[in-house]
Amino acid sequence: MQIVTKDRFSKMVFIFLFFSIIGWGYEVTLAFLYGYGFVNRGFLSGPYLPLYGFGALILIGGLHWLMARPVRIGKVSITPVLVFIGIMVITTVVEYCTGILLETFAGQRFWDYSTYPYNFQGRICLSASIRFGLGGMLFLYILTPLFSRLLAKIPSKGRRIAAVAVVCLLVVDLILTLYLASVYGFNPTLAQPR
Repeated sequence: MQIVTKDRFSKMVFIFLFFSIIGWGYEVTLAFLYGYGFVNRGFLSGPYLPLYGFGALILIGGLHWLMARPVRIGKVSITPVLVFIGIMVITTVVEYCTGILLETFAGQRFWDYSTYPYNFQGRICLSASIRFGLGGMLFLYILTPLFSRLLAKIPSKGRRIAAVAVVCLLVVDLILTLYLASVYGFNPTLAQPR
């Protein structure tokens, strides 16, 4: 039982890291396309955005039951539509709450949707929710199964050791980031709109 728990923990750590890196790449690409050049959109020093990692774990935990059983209207499965709506709702709530937390603790906005149509307090907007819904579908239906198969090829003991190393790296990065922010303030380039 303890081995199963450790294996589940290591899988969660790697899913968190993998999608944190993908999220960072997505945000950096958006900043580049919007004309800001290369901007490290990460809150931490490394090339990862924990918001995306946590979001991935929340989506898996919150929607796996829905994906596992078909919901039909007649002969047509509407499960993907319900999953898409679930992703939009979950990611929008996570983004809104994260925005409030970051503003409260860091004293600045890390994104601002106030110029976007159908926004709420500049923290969330319809177009971002739709993008997250589409990205979440790609994540849940394609990337997660593929990534899970790749993880299964790594011996469980090595995966567990590497997971502990990843957690240690993230904790050290967080401590260093908080220390530097207490001395110099948070990176002002993070406040660029997306």
